[in-house]
Amino acid sequence: MKKALLFLFFVFSISLGFSKGTGGVYYIEGTAFSTANLALKNVLLVITIGEKTKTIRTDSNGHFRIEVEWQTACPSVVKPFNRRKANKELNPKYIFIACEVDEKKLKNKWRKYRNSTYHQDFYFSL
Repeated sequence: MKKALLFLFFVFSISLGFSKGTGGVYYIEGTAFSTANLALKNVLLVITIGEKTKTIRTDSNGHFRIEVEWQTACPSVVKPFNRRKANKELNPKYIFIACEVDEKKLKNKWRKYRNSTYHQDFYFSL
């Protein structure tokens, strides 16, 4: 019984650590191009970040804006070694951006661009 209560306390403590961490969003803005250097206008882009997938559409000039959510574990509850591991699990290393048959792999730069925007153009083979 004591072991079960200790285990429940431990699990509860870990979950509190995640709930008190910080979080936010950053944005990736750019233009989608074909390999012929033509803007991909009004085209669907499928964005995959970890297990989450969403679809966005480029505008009439080929511009897009992707919102990327990030989170960190609570530093006052989760020990440093566990916090690094938890942050890696909360923030996937790569973002995948697909357009029809081509897919681009982009490193998730959540630490560098917290609550800001950076520009990245993509060239898709269509």
